[in-house]
Amino acid sequence: MTALVYPITPETFPRAGLIHVPCFSTASYDGKTAILQPKGSTIPFDFAALTPEGFQKATYKQGREVEIRGLAAMETRWLQEVPEVTWRPPYRKPLGARIGGHWYYVTPLCSDLTLETGSHTVVGLFG
Repeated sequence: MTALVYPITPETFPRAGLIHVPCFSTASYDGKTAILQPKGSTIPFDFAALTPEGFQKATYKQGREVEIRGLAAMETRWLQEVPEVTWRPPYRKPLGARIGGHWYYVTPLCSDLTLETGSHTVVGLFG
């Protein structure tokens, strides 16, 4: 994993604690994969603010190979306006992201992205 993102796994995912998550902007998007570039800033994220559903979603292993690998913060408005992506199960159209040389599935940790009001939303990076 690249050092650009906040590295994390299901085993190291805490229930509480404050961290600073790196922010990214979207350099390009082809309808499936967003190419992300670091903004050079971070936002605070408190794990205690996650709902039980959010915690379960973040630590769930989707098969033998697909699990959370890191956290990043993406621009909320951009995430809310991506019409091709489905955020709720069964995830027929997930969002992919490329950061550096790594490709991930992206899932917001909040249960309802439409309720997000901050400029950035913390997302789980799954791979």
